[in-house]
Amino acid sequence: MNRQLQLMITCSLHLWPKAVPLRQHLWGDPSTGPAAVMVRFPEGFEEPLHSHSSTYHAVMIKGQIKINRQDSDTSSAYGPGSYMTQQGGEVHAECNAGQGEMVALVYFEGPIDFSLAE
Repeated sequence: MNRQLQLMITCSLHLWPKAVPLRQHLWGDPSTGPAAVMVRFPEGFEEPLHSHSSTYHAVMIKGQIKINRQDSDTSSAYGPGSYMTQQGGEVHAECNAGQGEMVALVYFEGPIDFSLAE
């Protein structure tokens, strides 16, 4: 890993807000996008079914994430170094599928939003 990126990630991990899931803004305008955030789920954390208006791209930094999509009976699990993308408008849910915390770098092409599925 390049030293500058490693330093950015290390520094970002020390500036987490107190909410769950934990999300640290890195750059861009979250209200309009594009924007990037570091996301951290504590062990056992599960999100409800939801969607985002814009597509996101993520790289796993630490732990395991499992993604369940509403229109599929299958789920996908990803570990450190894995790349994943989620199309805007697609209903899905993520959970921390491993032991310990899960950390991912997430880039949104547009605004960062969260809409619960009906």
